[in-house]
Amino acid sequence: MDLILHLGAHRTGTTALQKVLQARRRLLKLSGVQVLGPSALRSTGWALPDRGAGISRAVLSDENLIGTMFGNFTSSALYPRAAVKLAELAERLPVAPREIFFAIRNYADYWVSAYSHQILFQKLPRLDAARLSASAERWGWSATLSAITRAFPEARLRVWRYGAEAGMIPGVMAEMIGVRLARRMPPPPERLNSSLSAAALAQFANVAEAERALPEGKRLSAIAALRSIPGPAIDPFGPDLRQRMNEAFEAEWQDLVRGALSGVETFDPVASAP
Repeated sequence: MDLILHLGAHRTGTTALQKVLQARRRLLKLSGVQVLGPSALRSTGWALPDRGAGISRAVLSDENLIGTMFGNFTSSALYPRAAVKLAELAERLPVAPREIFFAIRNYADYWVSAYSHQILFQKLPRLDAARLSASAERWGWSATLSAITRAFPEARLRVWRYGAEAGMIPGVMAEMIGVRLARRMPPPPERLNSSLSAAALAQFANVAEAERALPEGKRLSAIAALRSIPGPAIDPFGPDLRQRMNEAFEAEWQDLVRGALSGVETFDPVASAP
């Protein structure tokens, strides 16, 4: 069986991609592709489909396979338990993956987006801008990518840079499941799980515990209402620290493009969009 892993990262369009694939899961299955998303992979009893059932390719997509946003915040680092989590995953898989897909994002934007989303569901530590910046500049995404290549040394690790372009998700799907099937997928949903503005987060702070205690349906409705509040995102970093983080990210991305990290291949999904 041809095994494909999509490991994240969080806040890089993962949920939109997963929803598109799940929306056509019957078509994909009839075409020999089985998709397992977070709802399946976060249960204890998941397993890869039997090849005898007509499945020739399995796509496993769940960013929590390498760690959680909460774990990132409590350690002020990007996926500090990735090596442990991936070793557990490797033990569970009956076949090694052929390809692994992973998106990276500008450090400051990642942390702001992750905080603005996760604070709606869990009480998080205060954003320590200096510590987050130091961690990003020292380790960046390369520590996580290295953990992936060590866990699955024979797999192609395909890495792209997150952006808001309309062709990003269709392009990733074309690489994952092939152009023919990607052309039959619906358009990705717009602004799914988008980050709250600073004004919305300030309003949420006044009723945070009450909102988190609501039943899921009512909580999601309340969050949707907050997402309609316009305005800029929070910026805990300030212009100088943000510039340093941006420069560090750009340098890391250029290193990856040049092949500085063995086993990592970068690509532009917009160029691959069907």
